Amino acid sequence: MIQRSRNLSNWLKSDEGLSDIINTIQHSNASIAESAKEIFYAVSSYLKLPITPEDITEAMCKEAQESGVELESVFEQMAVVNYISEGKEDKRNLVMQALYNVYHRKYTALENAAEIYFGGVDKIPKTYTCYLFGTDIDARIEFSIKERSWIDAGAKMMKKII
Repeated sequence: MIQRSRNLSNWLKSDEGLSDIINTIQHSNASIAESAKEIFYAVSSYLKLPITPEDITEAMCKEAQESGVELESVFEQMAVVNYISEGKEDKRNLVMQALYNVYHRKYTALENAAEIYFGGVDKIPKTYTCYLFGTDIDARIEFSIKERSWIDAGAKMMKKII
């Protein structure tokens, strides 16, 4: 369900430092989950990507505003790609997709996950809330029509879609 693109492959080939990080981790004896987590943090650090929304600095916001794009963290994109993949994809691929999306500011839209949850684009309510839970590679989304306290729910963050 996650679209792979030549752009992702080209990106990996075009950045020697990135390729070195990926190759080193992939040739380790780590499990798929451990490798995915290592990639999540190592590549985020290498590319200076915001891991969580709290890592988005004022300077990043200003730059994004000037260029007319919104910012998302790797955690936010990880939650979306995890949801859309429905657990059927290799976590390492999902991590790379989330990293690519954030680096290039070409995000997988939350609406894609909402379409799956609500059963079609025409069934998505005008107003809904999504809650993001988990950490790093295990980021996940829960949707709700009724808003509740994201803190009481134990969520890392909440997005109200209007």
